[in-house]
Amino acid sequence: MKNEEVLYTAPIHWLIYVNSAIGLLLGIVYYIISTAPLAAFVIIAASLYNLITAYVYVHSTEFAVTTKRVIVKLGLIRRSTKELNHKQVESLVVDQSILGRIFNYGTIKLIGTGGSTTRLHHIEAPLEFRKRTLEAIQ
Repeated sequence: MKNEEVLYTAPIHWLIYVNSAIGLLLGIVYYIISTAPLAAFVIIAASLYNLITAYVYVHSTEFAVTTKRVIVKLGLIRRSTKELNHKQVESLVVDQSILGRIFNYGTIKLIGTGGSTTRLHHIEAPLEFRKRTLEAIQ
């Protein structure tokens, strides 16, 4: 928009790749020591699929706070864009598990006027995103 500038963008945390990478390594080890290569191949294929899916999610998802809005863009082929003007943001909720606290990632729930809810998963430094959003709204 005119006279609008990006104040903060929130990246997706690298931990999104860990489960797929572990599955891939276990599948390869299972293939090496197993007499059932088909089962190992299924594990490797599923892990590769999950790894590619995570990669596409990371590179096709954008979270940003601007001087006027909070913008969430999701998807590569099918694009979903959610925008909340600062006046429409009622509250921000940060959800972090124990691992989320240790590795500094979490989920942010934006609650807008009228009860609309937008969840932002696997956000790196969610408290910083919340802080920057609240500063921009003020």
